[in-house]
Amino acid sequence: MIIFNRILPYISALLTFIFYELLLAKPVSIYFVTVFLFLNISLSVYSLTDRKFLSKIFGHFLLSPLLFIASTTVLLLFLENDLIKQLFIIGSSIIYLLILLNVYSFLHQPEKYQPYTLENLLSYVNLISVFLFYASFYCFGLFLNTPTWLLTILTLIITFLITYQTLWVSKINFSRSRFFVVLISLIISEMYLSIDFLPTSYFVNAVILTTFYYFLINVSREYLLNLLNKKTVIKYSIVSIIVLILTLATAPWI
Repeated sequence: MIIFNRILPYISALLTFIFYELLLAKPVSIYFVTVFLFLNISLSVYSLTDRKFLSKIFGHFLLSPLLFIASTTVLLLFLENDLIKQLFIIGSSIIYLLILLNVYSFLHQPEKYQPYTLENLLSYVNLISVFLFYASFYCFGLFLNTPTWLLTILTLIITFLITYQTLWVSKINFSRSRFFVVLISLIISEMYLSIDFLPTSYFVNAVILTTFYYFLINVSREYLLNLLNKKTVIKYSIVSIIVLILTLATAPWI
């Protein structure tokens, strides 16, 4: 079983890539691909953890790869350029592979595991996931005329789940983080609604919203870890302001 778990991340990532390609070739297979991807991720994480579907460790380690693959699958449906699509699924498959490899190393090779590697990786992956979800939600509203109220609720739910997981992976119990999880989710969902009125593209809107999320989640995490200070706030503020300025200055206004 140890040998199987060593090669499992590569098998799972390869299968994910193949079914991404199937989705590109036959978009009508979206439901079949979605079910397979869910089973593929769930069974892979199940095998790498303690083999108990209802355990906390299974649920916590499942959340990041599941939400990441879900976000990439949804946004993939809106991409038009073939080259971008291929680069997108290759990059997504590699990131998914890195997640599983680090989960395996964390649980089965503690002597080789580099401290904070998994925590840092999942934090970055979660940030990518929120961006992809936000971009997808703006696409749904722009191209499919999905009701704004529904997309706002979805934004609230996704933000809640990813914020919870990000703080959990930083070893912050929900009993301490729940106020910040709820607060960040409410703020971001309200901002989603406000940004939706801007005459900018879905990509720009997602970058703006993700930048605010980046600031909120990092400041909150530092506070909960008792590491927050003036220097830290200034650092995250400068990064956020620079991203916002560059985004708005180069964005095509509709």
